[in-house]
Amino acid sequence: MKKTLILLFSFLFIFASTFPVKASEIQSINSTNIIEIFDDGSYIESSTEENIVATLSRSSSTKSAKRTYTYKTSSGKILWTITVTGTFTYNGSSSSCTKASVSTTCPSITFKLASKSATKHNSTATATASFKQYNDSVYLRTITRSVSISCDKSGKLKGIY
Repeated sequence: MKKTLILLFSFLFIFASTFPVKASEIQSINSTNIIEIFDDGSYIESSTEENIVATLSRSSSTKSAKRTYTYKTSSGKILWTITVTGTFTYNGSSSSCTKASVSTTCPSITFKLASKSATKHNSTATATASFKQYNDSVYLRTITRSVSISCDKSGKLKGIY
């Protein structure tokens, strides 16, 4: 009987240790930088938001983060935004991007979204979007920007300019 109980508890211990242990850690880390200024005074601002709901298991962790480029007029009015959202896994010896998505907004009537895409490669999520600018239905220019975010093996995020 004693051997059976020890064997049963051993199996339960091994079985329980193979299931992921999940813990939610919510952090909000925000940083904003102006990364490009145009001749007319308009500018592109970069912001990184790490609203982490990290899933921790015995072997690896998962986190999600977003990085946004916002194009603004010289007075601060938003013309368009592009956001990359990446989901990453890391374990202390390696990291990878498991999902990348793109979202855009274009509240200005002078800009129209021409295209958008998202890619993932190794530990980096990248979103690319092109916006066409018009003045009274006359095409002026196209602005294409890519925004990337990566995660290192310890879970530290890095924005790539």
